[in-house]
Amino acid sequence: MPNTVLHIVLNSFTNDSRVLRECKTLTDAGYQVQVFSLHEKGLPLKETTDTHELTRFHLRTKSWPKKLVWQMFKYFECVWKMVWKGRKLRPILVHAHDRDALPIGYLITKLTKCKLVYDAHELWGHTAHIAKRPAIVKRTAAKMERFIARRAAGVITASQPTAKHMEKSFGFEGIVLLRNLPTYRAREEFSRDASPLRKDLGINADKVILLYQGVVSSYRGLEPLVKASRYLSDKFVIVILGNGLLVPHLKELATDLGVEAKVYFHPAVPPSDLAPYTAGGDIGVSLIEDVCLSYHYCLPNKLFEYMQAGFPVIVSNLPEMRKVVEEHKVGLVLDSWDPEIISSEINAFWGHDLYRTYSENAVKAARIFCWEREENKLTELYARIFADRKITKRGR
Repeated sequence: MPNTVLHIVLNSFTNDSRVLRECKTLTDAGYQVQVFSLHEKGLPLKETTDTHELTRFHLRTKSWPKKLVWQMFKYFECVWKMVWKGRKLRPILVHAHDRDALPIGYLITKLTKCKLVYDAHELWGHTAHIAKRPAIVKRTAAKMERFIARRAAGVITASQPTAKHMEKSFGFEGIVLLRNLPTYRAREEFSRDASPLRKDLGINADKVILLYQGVVSSYRGLEPLVKASRYLSDKFVIVILGNGLLVPHLKELATDLGVEAKVYFHPAVPPSDLAPYTAGGDIGVSLIEDVCLSYHYCLPNKLFEYMQAGFPVIVSNLPEMRKVVEEHKVGLVLDSWDPEIISSEINAFWGHDLYRTYSENAVKAARIFCWEREENKLTELYARIFADRKITKRGR
């Protein structure tokens, strides 16, 4: 297929909203989009949608132990299968999402002589889980990332400080800032009281929902939030919408603290179905902990999804989130992780004029922070890459 671009993600590709939005944008621009991802039990190996064709790769080594040495065998199997399939596909461009997918994309481009785009969703040399790896592994991965990024036709990332850090680390400028923004949905499209979130969990309209949505894992401020529920007014409940390894621990913590009636859990829903669920909330929570440079620079998608739902946000004191919240006056920035202080600020915030003002501002900000105003950066990058290719051919 002469107009095919290949996106590579090393997850099961079920809730990757950023990549899904990119696929739609590129399809609308006239490209044929293929996606390679990993297979998980219960998922089909092939899927076809209006925006992409998906191939999931089953790894025979998947059940092997999770120690680093065995993980390397799993990775080599993944590389071999995706590169072999990608070589036969012969795309015009490979779009590698995150550092682990980068060598796969690079090998495919060397075999097919097509272009490469590196899309770094995080600052991968400075994440919490990377910090636990041996020093030699971290150094080797960083050198690999720099080597391939310098040979890519384009590099993309999701926050301005991350882009600046990567430019300094890689030794070149021009990294494209493509923020992880949701597709615009007007607040009036969805009902708070009739939200499927409230219906599924049996939460009455008179309850105020503090909503966290996203991956349920460490360093998201979820433990302090559950602990804070002990001191919250009885009008509040906490809803954690998402899947993750931390769910059983948080449920046990809520039971141990005697607050299980105030803390609700709902499994993740597909990105296409998320907006009406989010609309059931009243205050959005994004309490990322400052445990690594990648988190320090983060600008989570959920922050903007809350704004589209028309309610204020509560964020931790990290520079990019603080900048958005304070400039647009859409919520509170917390300086403390003490559960009693967290609950005190939330109790004082609800129902006052400031809450209503921040809600109105969130609706206005949602029109600014939306994918429709961001996606042109992606299509412009692709157009520039292929324009350069035509110039090169004419010059030979």
